[in-house]
Amino acid sequence: GTLLLRERIAALYPEATPANVEVTTGGAEANCVAAWTLVEPGDEVVAMVPNYGQLPGLVRGLGAKLVPWELSPDWEAGCWRADLEHLASLVNDRTRMIMICNPNNPTGTWVDDDSLRAFLDALPEHVWVVLDEAYSEYVDVPGYPDGVDLHRRYPNLIVTRTFSKIPEAREIVPGKNTAVHDRSSLSRSYDGIAATWP
Repeated sequence: GTLLLRERIAALYPEATPANVEVTTGGAEANCVAAWTLVEPGDEVVAMVPNYGQLPGLVRGLGAKLVPWELSPDWEAGCWRADLEHLASLVNDRTRMIMICNPNNPTGTWVDDDSLRAFLDALPEHVWVVLDEAYSEYVDVPGYPDGVDLHRRYPNLIVTRTFSKIPEAREIVPGKNTAVHDRSSLSRSYDGIAATWP
Protein backbone atom coordinates (compact mmCIF):
# COMPACT_ATOMS: atom_id res chain seq x y z
CA GLY A 1 0.00 0.00 0.00
CA THR A 2 1.00 3.59 -0.47
CA LEU A 3 2.54 5.53 2.39
CA LEU A 4 -0.60 7.67 2.65
CA LEU A 5 -2.83 4.59 2.99
CA ARG A 6 -0.53 3.03 5.59
CA GLU A 7 -0.47 6.34 7.51
CA ARG A 8 -4.26 6.47 7.58
CA ILE A 9 -4.58 2.86 8.73
CA ALA A 10 -1.89 3.36 11.38
CA ALA A 11 -3.78 6.39 12.69
CA LEU A 12 -6.64 4.07 13.67
CA TYR A 13 -4.42 2.31 16.23
CA PRO A 14 -2.69 3.96 19.21
CA GLU A 15 1.11 3.91 18.95
CA ALA A 16 1.07 2.45 15.42
CA THR A 17 3.12 3.91 12.60
CA PRO A 18 3.10 3.20 8.85
CA ALA A 19 6.02 0.84 9.53
CA ASN A 20 3.57 -1.36 11.44
CA VAL A 21 1.16 -1.70 8.51
CA GLU A 22 1.37 -3.81 5.38
CA VAL A 23 -1.52 -3.54 2.94
CA THR A 24 -2.32 -6.63 0.87
CA THR A 25 -5.19 -7.84 -1.30
CA GLY A 26 -6.61 -9.80 1.64
CA GLY A 27 -5.84 -11.82 4.74
CA ALA A 28 -4.65 -14.85 2.77
CA GLU A 29 -2.04 -12.77 0.97
CA ALA A 30 -0.95 -11.18 4.25
CA ASN A 31 -0.41 -14.65 5.74
CA CYS A 32 1.53 -15.73 2.65
CA VAL A 33 3.70 -12.59 2.75
CA ALA A 34 4.58 -13.42 6.35
CA ALA A 35 5.61 -16.94 5.35
CA TRP A 36 7.60 -15.74 2.32
CA THR A 37 9.41 -13.26 4.54
CA LEU A 38 10.17 -15.49 7.51
CA VAL A 39 10.42 -19.10 6.37
CA GLU A 40 13.63 -20.58 4.95
CA PRO A 41 14.42 -24.08 3.65
CA GLY A 42 14.69 -26.54 6.55
CA ASP A 43 12.45 -24.49 8.87
CA GLU A 44 9.28 -25.85 10.44
CA VAL A 45 5.90 -24.13 10.39
CA VAL A 46 3.24 -25.21 12.88
CA ALA A 47 -0.36 -24.69 11.75
CA MET A 48 -3.82 -25.40 13.17
CA VAL A 49 -5.72 -28.35 11.71
CA PRO A 50 -8.44 -28.21 10.50
CA ASN A 51 -8.00 -24.81 8.97
CA TYR A 52 -8.21 -22.83 5.78
CA GLY A 53 -5.69 -24.65 3.59
CA GLN A 54 -3.50 -21.89 2.15
CA LEU A 55 -0.19 -22.76 3.83
CA PRO A 56 0.67 -26.41 3.15
CA GLY A 57 1.72 -26.03 -0.47
CA LEU A 58 3.43 -22.71 0.18
CA VAL A 59 5.43 -24.11 3.11
CA ARG A 60 6.55 -27.09 1.03
CA GLY A 61 7.39 -24.76 -1.85
CA LEU A 62 9.66 -22.78 0.49
CA GLY A 63 11.50 -26.00 1.38
CA ALA A 64 10.12 -26.08 4.90
CA LYS A 65 8.17 -28.70 6.84
CA LEU A 66 4.56 -28.24 7.89
CA VAL A 67 3.83 -29.55 11.40
CA PRO A 68 0.09 -30.00 12.00
CA TRP A 69 -1.30 -28.78 15.33
CA GLU A 70 -4.54 -30.68 15.55
CA LEU A 71 -7.45 -29.19 17.44
CA SER A 72 -8.90 -31.50 20.09
CA PRO A 73 -12.55 -32.54 19.91
CA ASP A 74 -14.56 -31.88 23.07
CA TRP A 75 -17.39 -34.37 22.58
CA GLU A 76 -19.33 -33.31 25.69
CA ALA A 77 -19.37 -29.65 24.73
CA GLY A 78 -19.85 -30.43 21.04
CA CYS A 79 -16.94 -28.28 19.93
CA TRP A 80 -13.21 -28.21 19.26
CA ARG A 81 -10.50 -26.96 21.67
CA ALA A 82 -7.14 -25.40 20.93
CA ASP A 83 -4.67 -27.12 23.27
CA LEU A 84 -1.82 -24.64 23.73
CA GLU A 85 0.19 -27.08 25.85
CA HIS A 86 0.17 -29.47 22.89
CA LEU A 87 1.13 -26.57 20.60
CA ALA A 88 4.08 -25.73 22.88
CA SER A 89 5.24 -29.36 22.66
CA LEU A 90 5.50 -29.03 18.85
CA VAL A 91 7.94 -26.10 19.03
CA ASN A 92 11.63 -26.90 18.62
CA ASP A 93 14.85 -25.27 17.40
CA ARG A 94 13.72 -25.57 13.75
CA THR A 95 10.31 -23.94 14.35
CA ARG A 96 10.25 -20.56 12.62
CA MET A 97 6.54 -19.74 12.43
CA ILE A 98 3.28 -20.74 14.10
CA MET A 99 0.00 -20.01 12.37
CA ILE A 100 -2.98 -19.44 14.69
CA CYS A 101 -6.36 -18.66 13.16
CA ASN A 102 -8.39 -16.99 15.93
CA PRO A 103 -11.25 -17.70 15.69
CA ASN A 104 -10.54 -20.80 13.67
CA ASN A 105 -12.00 -21.37 10.24
CA PRO A 106 -13.95 -23.70 9.94
CA THR A 107 -14.57 -24.75 13.58
CA GLY A 108 -15.12 -21.40 15.30
CA THR A 109 -12.72 -22.44 18.09
CA TRP A 110 -10.96 -19.48 19.70
CA VAL A 111 -8.03 -19.02 22.06
CA ASP A 112 -8.67 -16.79 25.08
CA ASP A 113 -6.51 -13.78 25.95
CA ASP A 114 -4.93 -15.18 29.15
CA SER A 115 -3.97 -18.48 27.51
CA LEU A 116 -2.55 -16.78 24.43
CA ARG A 117 -0.49 -14.35 26.54
CA ALA A 118 0.89 -17.21 28.66
CA PHE A 119 1.83 -19.10 25.49
CA LEU A 120 3.52 -16.04 23.95
CA ASP A 121 5.40 -15.32 27.20
CA ALA A 122 6.97 -18.80 27.09
CA LEU A 123 7.72 -18.84 23.37
CA PRO A 124 11.38 -18.79 22.24
CA GLU A 125 12.41 -15.52 20.57
CA HIS A 126 13.29 -17.20 17.25
CA VAL A 127 9.65 -18.25 16.70
CA TRP A 128 7.20 -15.90 15.02
CA VAL A 129 3.45 -16.23 15.54
CA VAL A 130 1.05 -15.17 12.80
CA LEU A 131 -2.31 -14.49 14.40
CA ASP A 132 -4.93 -14.57 11.65
CA GLU A 133 -7.93 -12.58 12.91
CA ALA A 134 -9.98 -12.67 9.71
CA TYR A 135 -13.13 -13.59 11.64
CA SER A 136 -12.51 -11.57 14.81
CA GLU A 137 -15.50 -9.29 14.14
CA TYR A 138 -17.75 -12.31 14.72
CA VAL A 139 -16.53 -12.88 18.29
CA ASP A 140 -18.13 -10.83 21.05
CA VAL A 141 -17.30 -12.69 24.25
CA PRO A 142 -15.34 -11.78 27.37
CA GLY A 143 -11.74 -12.93 27.25
CA TYR A 144 -11.29 -12.80 23.48
CA PRO A 145 -7.84 -11.31 22.75
CA ASP A 146 -7.14 -8.16 20.76
CA GLY A 147 -4.23 -9.04 18.48
CA VAL A 148 -3.28 -5.42 17.85
CA ASP A 149 -2.98 -4.85 21.60
CA LEU A 150 -0.91 -8.04 21.93
CA HIS A 151 1.38 -6.91 19.08
CA ARG A 152 2.50 -3.96 21.20
CA ARG A 153 3.88 -6.37 23.82
CA TYR A 154 5.15 -9.22 21.65
CA PRO A 155 7.52 -8.13 18.86
CA ASN A 156 7.49 -11.65 17.35
CA LEU A 157 3.71 -11.49 16.79
CA ILE A 158 2.27 -10.63 13.38
CA VAL A 159 -1.45 -9.90 13.27
CA THR A 160 -3.38 -10.23 10.03
CA ARG A 161 -6.90 -8.96 9.52
CA THR A 162 -9.14 -8.46 6.52
CA PHE A 163 -12.14 -6.33 5.66
CA SER A 164 -13.58 -9.08 3.49
CA LYS A 165 -15.23 -10.97 6.36
CA ILE A 166 -16.91 -7.97 8.02
CA PRO A 167 -20.63 -8.10 7.12
CA GLU A 168 -20.88 -4.29 6.94
CA ALA A 169 -17.90 -4.04 4.58
CA ARG A 170 -18.40 -6.83 2.04
CA GLU A 171 -17.52 -4.47 -0.80
CA ILE A 172 -14.18 -3.52 0.80
CA VAL A 173 -11.54 -6.05 -0.20
CA PRO A 174 -8.05 -4.98 0.97
CA GLY A 175 -6.46 -6.76 3.93
CA LYS A 176 -4.37 -5.17 6.64
CA ASN A 177 -1.32 -6.62 8.34
CA THR A 178 0.18 -4.99 11.43
CA ALA A 179 3.52 -6.68 10.87
CA VAL A 180 6.58 -4.50 10.64
CA HIS A 181 6.49 -3.18 7.08
CA ASP A 182 10.19 -3.39 6.25
CA ARG A 183 10.38 -7.08 7.35
CA SER A 184 7.64 -8.09 4.97
CA SER A 185 8.99 -6.79 1.70
CA LEU A 186 9.06 -9.69 -0.71
CA SER A 187 12.55 -11.09 -0.90
CA ARG A 188 11.70 -14.13 -3.02
CA SER A 189 10.05 -14.76 -6.31
CA TYR A 190 7.57 -17.60 -6.65
CA ASP A 191 5.91 -19.42 -9.48
CA GLY A 192 2.69 -20.58 -7.86
CA ILE A 193 0.91 -21.60 -4.70
CA ALA A 194 -0.57 -25.07 -4.23
CA ALA A 195 -3.14 -25.10 -1.46
CA THR A 196 -3.13 -28.83 -0.80
CA TRP A 197 -2.69 -30.67 2.49
CA PRO A 198 0.05 -33.35 2.78
